[in-house]
Amino acid sequence: MQTAIAAADPTVAAAAAVKAESDWAEALAQIGKSQVEQIGQTQRAEIASSDPLQRWWRPLYALELSMIECPAFSLTLLHTLWSGFTPGINGFASLSGLLMAYFAARFGVLGVYVSGRTREKLAGVGDIAPSLVKQVVRAITKKK
Repeated sequence: MQTAIAAADPTVAAAAAVKAESDWAEALAQIGKSQVEQIGQTQRAEIASSDPLQRWWRPLYALELSMIECPAFSLTLLHTLWSGFTPGINGFASLSGLLMAYFAARFGVLGVYVSGRTREKLAGVGDIAPSLVKQVVRAITKKK
């Protein structure tokens, strides 16, 4: 095998490498395009769905987080600090990193929902700007 590699013409090897890289990029673009199309079909089907759970889980998630969970957490923390309950204060202090990560994840999901809801509504009527993934796929496939 080493003799075959050593005996190969460098220009032929370079051309084969360029072709392989081009084929690889084209395959990745096709995969990306397929994924974008499938996600779009799924989103349109979900938007058109009359399933109550599908329509209401995100608004209920937002209401639960902002109207129940955050106020309950805040009241518990403020009560603990106001009363000077040392074990509770120590517990909050030792769990502060976990609590920050937890609430960051929860509000991150809520932020994605809020920012993506308009795109979903526009996708339902077929008037949507191409996503970043779709733009990348288009750019890769145009380079031929």
